[in-house]
Amino acid sequence: MKYTFRNYNDNDYNLIYDLKKQAFQEYVKYFWGLWDDEKQHEFFDNYIKAQRDRIKIIVLDGKDIGYFDDKLCGNEYVIVTIIIEPEYQGKGVGTEILKNAIKEHLKNEIHIQCFKTNPVKNLYFKLGFEETEQTKTHIKMELNKEKYLTYINDAKCGVIKE
Repeated sequence: MKYTFRNYNDNDYNLIYDLKKQAFQEYVKYFWGLWDDEKQHEFFDNYIKAQRDRIKIIVLDGKDIGYFDDKLCGNEYVIVTIIIEPEYQGKGVGTEILKNAIKEHLKNEIHIQCFKTNPVKNLYFKLGFEETEQTKTHIKMELNKEKYLTYINDAKCGVIKE
């Protein structure tokens, strides 16, 4: 599956909010007890105002299927968010985006985080991320480059199945 990115525009607001809600509602309810749409829209409005220039819409076969947000701060590269429409999850698109982002920024320290209860953490660990910190709600991770390169080399040699 070959994906492309396009820049966020104001017409994408509902798409991205709906994706965020689909992806995070269960975790927000788990940790905070409820999903307050009004509060979540307020958080989301602030996020969009601050980060709109770095948000990329993920496009597959002409269809918007998710969004990607990353940032580079000095030598630290942070993968902020990768959200894929549920019907496209498990097809390797998110993994491919993640691998390409890592490959592009391998010279940097690479960080990612996720909700503690989100099973995507298993993918992150598989790719070579290691836990650096836990908060009440999140696992923060940094890429162990040696583990990542071993994983990539093993995958190329057919040692592991993707």
